[in-house]
Amino acid sequence: MTAGRSRVLGAAVVLALGGCAPAPAPEPTVAPASPSTSTAAGPTSTPSAEPTVEPSPPTATPTVDPSPAGTPASSASAGTAAPPSEPPPAPTAPAPSTAGGLAPGDVATAEGWRPTARPGSPDEGFMGNDTWVHATSPEHSAYAAVALGCTEIRPYPQPVAALEGNLSDDAGHAGVGLTLEFATATDASAYFAEWLRQAEACVGTVTEKVSATDDTWVGRRNLGTVWSETVGVRGDQVRLLIVDSPDADLNGALGAR
Repeated sequence: MTAGRSRVLGAAVVLALGGCAPAPAPEPTVAPASPSTSTAAGPTSTPSAEPTVEPSPPTATPTVDPSPAGTPASSASAGTAAPPSEPPPAPTAPAPSTAGGLAPGDVATAEGWRPTARPGSPDEGFMGNDTWVHATSPEHSAYAAVALGCTEIRPYPQPVAALEGNLSDDAGHAGVGLTLEFATATDASAYFAEWLRQAEACVGTVTEKVSATDDTWVGRRNLGTVWSETVGVRGDQVRLLIVDSPDADLNGALGAR
């Protein structure tokens, strides 16, 4: 959805911010052990790494740019569209397993994908805490997830907390879940609307839409390989999930609104 993994949730996150051409996916960290940073849908930040939600170079994982211990958005304003001015500080201790009002149960999973604890590393942007989730920088994770690279980014509300989780399937493919918590449900809906605008702008190049309702988008992301993803708004949360499989069934994975 950190350099290597966040360039996906965007992945995103991690997620290459320049043209509609798919950016190589980050490595499982939203995400990926198999995008990054930067996904979403995270999406972060190399597949076989974790995604988050922004496309990044292949061998990168979809996920968001993680930051230590749920560092709050640094100069977060209600209308930020520019990339964060500074990278998140390098982690020096295990990341918390909660963030703001978010707990592991708020991070999406999918049938056939199990929560997987990862050791993390400074390069991945987090140090493991013996659980499958870790707090990330809300500011960096939100930008990584929304910056899909096909159209200009409009101002969006900043989240107040972000929690990312790592998944894997029986074949060892990676997946990443990212949940962003906002101050209000209105802010969450506004962020989701901008993420949706970005995803729709990339349809036919980076993204493929499978289905969409007023609160949930389900589709696929080209991160060098094709990942399945879903993103939706749930109250004051935006939940993103991306997995390294072109045909994963993610309908209903985000839970009820």
